[in-house]
Amino acid sequence: MLTADIAEKLISSIEGVTLIGGFSTNEEGTLSGKIEVKVGQEIDRLRWDVVISPYYPLKNMGLASIQFISTHLLAYPHIMENGSLCMHTKEYKDGENQFICDLEALKDWVQTYYIQGQKDAHYEHLVVKPHLVNHQQYSFCFADTREVMPIGDFGQVYYTRLQTGGYAGWEINNFVVQKFSSQKDYKKEYTCRISSIYLALDTNLGIYCLLKKTPAVYGKFIIEDYNQINELFSQWQKDYIYNFSRRLYKKDKLFFPCSVAIGFHVERSIGRLCSSRWTIFP
Repeated sequence: MLTADIAEKLISSIEGVTLIGGFSTNEEGTLSGKIEVKVGQEIDRLRWDVVISPYYPLKNMGLASIQFISTHLLAYPHIMENGSLCMHTKEYKDGENQFICDLEALKDWVQTYYIQGQKDAHYEHLVVKPHLVNHQQYSFCFADTREVMPIGDFGQVYYTRLQTGGYAGWEINNFVVQKFSSQKDYKKEYTCRISSIYLALDTNLGIYCLLKKTPAVYGKFIIEDYNQINELFSQWQKDYIYNFSRRLYKKDKLFFPCSVAIGFHVERSIGRLCSSRWTIFP
C-alpha cells in the first residue's frame, strides 16, 4: 500500500516534479495532494491534483487507481472532461515502482503534448456521457458503409435489435445499424459492411444527418449545448427532422420520439478513404 510518507519521498526523488504541501488521507484511505511539473527549461510549472485510491496500483473494473487532474488543460490530448489525464503505463505489482512509472509518464505527457504541442494521428472517439431513456440504457453498433456518404446528407436510418443486456445496474437495449437511405439524393442507399444475417433481421426506423463539422468541444467531447449543435445542421436537415417526427407522431404515438443519428466525416490512416462516425440519440 502506498502511504503519504512514501509518496512524498518518491516525488522528491523525481527530477522536475515538486510536491506542493503534503498528502492528506481521507476515511476511505484515499490520498490527495498537489504537485507541479517543470515545463522545459523555463521556470513555468504545471500544477496537478493527485488522487490515489487505497487499492493502488490495482485497477477497478479496468480503471486506473491514480488520477492526475488539471481542469486548465482540457484542450490538450488525453485530458478527460473532469481534467484527469488518461494514461496507459506499464503495470507493476508494487505501488512504489508503479508511482515512479506514473510520474515519469506524466512528465513525458508534458514534454510531448504541452511543450512540443504534438497531436495524435489516430482517431479518438468522441466522449459521450451515458444517459438513461425511460430508465434504460441504449447502445448502437455501426460499421463502415460500402460507399462514402456526402457531407450534408440526411434521410432514414435502418437498425435492428440485438440481445438485451445489462450495464451499470441498468437494462441496456442493443442495436446494430443496417443501412442509410438518403432523402437528399433520392433512393440512394448506403449499406453497412455487416453480415447478411443482420441485414435480413426486422428493422426499426430513425433519422440520420451527416453534419459538415464535428459536433465536439475541444475536438473530443460531444456538444451538449442546443444552440451550438443547432448551428451545425442545414435548414434542409432541420426541416426533414421536423416533418419526419410529425408524421411518426401522428402514425404511432407509442413509438415517439424516434432515434436520430448524427454523423460526421473523419480521415482514415494513409491510403484509406475518409469514413463517417456516428452518435445516435434514442
